[in-house]
Amino acid sequence: MSSIGSAQSYDLSATAIDPDDPAYRPLLQDLQGDILKPNGRLYATHVVFEFTGTEPEVRAWLSSLADRYLTSAAKQLHDAAAYHTVKVDAGLFGTLGLTAAAYQWLKFDLPHIPRDRQARFIAGMADGSTQAALNDPPIHCWEPWSRRTIHAVLNLFDNNPSALDAAVALIRTGAAGKANILSVQPALRLRNAQGQTIEPFGFVDGVSQPLFLKSDAAKPPAGSYDPAAPLSLVLIPDPNGAGPYSHGSFMVYRKLLQDVSNFHQDVARLAADLNAPPELAAAYTVGRFTDGTPVVLSDQPTGENPPSNDFQFDVDPNAARCPFQAHIRKANPRGDTVRSNNAPLEVERSHRIVRRAFAFQTARPGGGTETGLQFFCYQSDIGNQFEFIQSAWSNMTHFLRMNTGLDGVMGQAAPKADCSRPGSPGGQHWPNAWGDEQKGTTTVDFGRWVSLRGGAYLFAPSLSFFQGLAGH
Repeated sequence: MSSIGSAQSYDLSATAIDPDDPAYRPLLQDLQGDILKPNGRLYATHVVFEFTGTEPEVRAWLSSLADRYLTSAAKQLHDAAAYHTVKVDAGLFGTLGLTAAAYQWLKFDLPHIPRDRQARFIAGMADGSTQAALNDPPIHCWEPWSRRTIHAVLNLFDNNPSALDAAVALIRTGAAGKANILSVQPALRLRNAQGQTIEPFGFVDGVSQPLFLKSDAAKPPAGSYDPAAPLSLVLIPDPNGAGPYSHGSFMVYRKLLQDVSNFHQDVARLAADLNAPPELAAAYTVGRFTDGTPVVLSDQPTGENPPSNDFQFDVDPNAARCPFQAHIRKANPRGDTVRSNNAPLEVERSHRIVRRAFAFQTARPGGGTETGLQFFCYQSDIGNQFEFIQSAWSNMTHFLRMNTGLDGVMGQAAPKADCSRPGSPGGQHWPNAWGDEQKGTTTVDFGRWVSLRGGAYLFAPSLSFFQGLAGH
């Protein structure tokens, strides 16, 4: 790991920071990678741990694990620049998150456990209050590894899957006597014929993200959507770092199973009810066509690569082009709440999250394949960001207008004990003709094809936290 520079405090309200500015060097050297910018690798492996050794042994092991596998934001940006110049693959990339249970196990007192405003990190994803707030399925519906006490998740990325296998073999050996490996979750980037990253339903993924770096967040034209975000959206000071330059981020991990076959059958049913092309019906549910074209801008895919992200929903105030329940409109309303609820735009934008996801494809014991997303997101406040989006927007049936219904992709109604997903109460309203309000809508219940299989709330600490952990 790089050594940390001189003490420096930061204005986290800053946007479009210049990573070449020496003032940011200490922060970036001490910050884990993948938070301010995705790492770009093709394969991932997520290793889930439960601590078992003595406290000193586990502290020393975590410190060595971090020293060997974690990548700083500074190194990530340096390696990315080198790759673009000389095409040299920087190899293995790693991040590591700890749960609140891990901090408690390691004997950190309450003031030294990272805290968001509503203490959602401390509550954890398996807590009853979290389940009630998010309409998550009962714990017995989760995969067995996720019903245990999770202490840490190590995320490894590489362009060579055999390198990940070799790293996991070494980690198994090193973890003996210190931690049980509850699960090893392999993942990969799915690609379409144009080379775009897609999620298992087939839609281009990761199109719209908050941007933090000057090189990424060019000032858009007036009236356009601005993806720039302040550092405060994703970073908080690390209470256990080496100095004021030490920051971390809350990490939400959710393994999401996607029922691809039934999703597309549901799309075909919706298309028939609307007398619309299947690709348009699918775009209504997500808010984009499979190639990423926003349905608010076009009634057919345009093939633009990269897809347009320069749009606002004010061109479609009554949802005649993009339904209010479309996934991208629920997850990032782009000014809708300002028009409908008089909410300040800054408040709406403060709910955004930084999404990092890979797909998984695993064989079922009885044959066939399960697929879905290993979904991760970063934020500075779990309650105000991930949980708010899920509970107040995706799950809210009266989002922006009465009887909007659930987000057709990610919305969750109150769960059933048998693990089945109920539909949207009263259904959702879908345009009968794209862009023509006079043609009205048809009510169809669409959704429930994504289900939670496990996960955890974590914190990605500063690198100096791990450096000092053994001698804490």
